Amino acid sequence: RRVHGGAAVFGLAIAGTSVALCQFTDSHVWDAIGCIAVGILLGVVAIFLIRKNRDLLVGRGVDLNQRLRFIQLMQQDAVVRQVLDVKAENLGVGVMRIKAEINFDGKVVSERCLSRMDVNKLWNEHAQSPEALREFLIVYGDKVIDQLGDEVDRLEKGIMKEFPEAQHVDLE
Repeated sequence: RRVHGGAAVFGLAIAGTSVALCQFTDSHVWDAIGCIAVGILLGVVAIFLIRKNRDLLVGRGVDLNQRLRFIQLMQQDAVVRQVLDVKAENLGVGVMRIKAEINFDGKVVSERCLSRMDVNKLWNEHAQSPEALREFLIVYGDKVIDQLGDEVDRLEKGIMKEFPEAQHVDLE
């Protein structure tokens, strides 16, 4: 605010001085010089503000400790086999975006999916013929995808609990 106010007052002083010199000297050269000086002043203020606010305009990466904490949190979960390509940036004051590619452990996801199902009942219903088995595998594949979606949602909620400023979480 000081820069804005100081620049405004200085710009008015330049403009007033150039108009006064135009009146006293009867020369429009002073008006042109005043316009150029105010333009230069505006350019200097713009550069100052860009440099000061660049991190907020472009997005500043989160510090290394936060990134490592995020990776450690993900790696501690049984469904996560590997964490790849983590991108985390501050979007503004108290707002962070986290994006990461996750290599999921298919066995753990499948086990969690099966724990929700009555396996004996499914076996008795679908082990009778290749068509019945095919139908079961299609249904099971759909349920595994649903389970994977549930795991992603659970992980995202855990991240948001651990990192309240992470308002945008994208796990792939």
